[in-house]
Amino acid sequence: MADTIILERSMESPADNTSPFTRKEVIKIKDMSTSGNYSTGQVVFETISLSNSGKWCDYTEAFITIPTVSVISGVDVNFTAEHVKDSDMALVFKNSHLNLINSCQIDYGNQSAVQQTDHINDYLIFKQHTELSMQDEELHGPTIGYAKDSSRSWRWSPVNGICNNDVGTALGVVARHSAAVNKGMFERSQVYFARDDTINGRTAIFGADDNAVKQSNRSYIVNAADHKAYYHNVIVRLKDLPLFQSMPSLLKGGNFKITLTLNQCEFKFTTAADADAVAGVMTYTPANFQGKLTNPLMVAANVRSVMQPKVIAAETLHESESVVVAGGSWGLPGNKTYTVSCNVARPQFSTHQALAVADCQVLNCELNVPIYTLKPAIESRYLQMGQKKVVYNEVLLHQLLNKQAGSTFNDLITNGLTHMKRLIIIPTIASGSNGTALVDPRLSPFDTVPSTCSPYILENLQVQIANQNVYANPVNYSYEMFLNEMNGRYGVESSLFAGVSSSRISMQDYIELYGYIVVDLKRKYSSDEAVPLSVSISGKVKSLKNLDLYCFIEQEKTMTIDVATGQRLS
Repeated sequence: MADTIILERSMESPADNTSPFTRKEVIKIKDMSTSGNYSTGQVVFETISLSNSGKWCDYTEAFITIPTVSVISGVDVNFTAEHVKDSDMALVFKNSHLNLINSCQIDYGNQSAVQQTDHINDYLIFKQHTELSMQDEELHGPTIGYAKDSSRSWRWSPVNGICNNDVGTALGVVARHSAAVNKGMFERSQVYFARDDTINGRTAIFGADDNAVKQSNRSYIVNAADHKAYYHNVIVRLKDLPLFQSMPSLLKGGNFKITLTLNQCEFKFTTAADADAVAGVMTYTPANFQGKLTNPLMVAANVRSVMQPKVIAAETLHESESVVVAGGSWGLPGNKTYTVSCNVARPQFSTHQALAVADCQVLNCELNVPIYTLKPAIESRYLQMGQKKVVYNEVLLHQLLNKQAGSTFNDLITNGLTHMKRLIIIPTIASGSNGTALVDPRLSPFDTVPSTCSPYILENLQVQIANQNVYANPVNYSYEMFLNEMNGRYGVESSLFAGVSSSRISMQDYIELYGYIVVDLKRKYSSDEAVPLSVSISGKVKSLKNLDLYCFIEQEKTMTIDVATGQRLS
């Protein structure tokens, strides 16, 4: 094989490396909020200025920047005090910047292309989990806020329910089957909010002044006496949203209207008394939550007890002592109630509006679109295509709530839908079963949902299309069945060849927190595609907590575009 490759390389002719373009630039379009006021919770972009420019636009590589400021404050807590100022890892974004988006509506050519669907972040993050590779996470993860949460580091709190918010590194921790630390959460915190302090000497290069950090266009933290503010420029790629990955790479004259509903929020949590600090106990009260349907922030476990060599009179002894440290940084003062908010551009909630929290440097969300000028001969060839057919997925959500532990269920998802492609079921613990605080996992600052599922066990699962069983017999859905539905259809080389894989979900992940249920709905005669068919599911909740089942159906849509004008023809 190696000899053949060497021969083929020797016989190759030099390729023509001439660019088909004479010019490339990136155009920034501000959203329609000229004042930078996002209290309505929406971001709206229109691309009419690009559609009238006569240039070729590449929306598949375009991206949106969203300036965010997340604030934490507490009564009688001084965030400039010694050690308290070092509690930088207290707040961390949940996995993927897509958690900042609750719904997405896309119009093209003054006609609806993608309708608004709540919880669209759940579905889009599922696609990231199943289509990104390890190299994607390593190279592009810091850009899109993706660092996969550890699946074995979750624990059960009788008060707060499922928690997976430990970012500390413990020394001398007792070996156990579960992991001690959520590695993905730690990595996200490390990427965005690792301050350059005098301890590591980096201030000798970047300077200790906040302005030096701001000028480097990185995320940064500002400590004030009455609050700590985290500034981060969120990047959302259009190809991670519905429709855009299927659009032509070069488009001229097409006008989009993109409406995003944001998951801005405010909530409170309380730390344990200092005497109980080694337990890292914190309490979240759901009644204090304000915002949309997802909390995009996580609060790191405040402290944990680790063992380190005991030092007496500058001598290191062999005996050990217990030292209380924070989850990856210094802990917050105990026995205090803290208020946290996540905002676009500037604080939107009254508690933090009353504080002198500085606005983000950039007050507008921006759409960044690469535009090209083609060489005349290349443009002529491209225009000869005449029309371009676009095939994409629209997503519909049906929620099956509070399915009782130990009981069977049988529910209709849709009365009749055409051109169905896949059913994706995301099980999460129902709020009424998630600890005594009755915490909705999507709103919990201690849980990784909706970037993951909840741990669960289902048995005797059956899906029916027009009263016909998908499975010959009810199944206990497994990782093998998940692979059977995914491999051969999605990702580079469909994950069928050794050395090429497009998924971040292993068998261990699937058993713990990534147990997505995927059912192919496209296995039918082509003549039946346009016939409205019903879909229902049944099964039994075998685990000990009630479940909510978020059921997403992909519906295949098409439209035809005139290549020369971008006009939507159908």
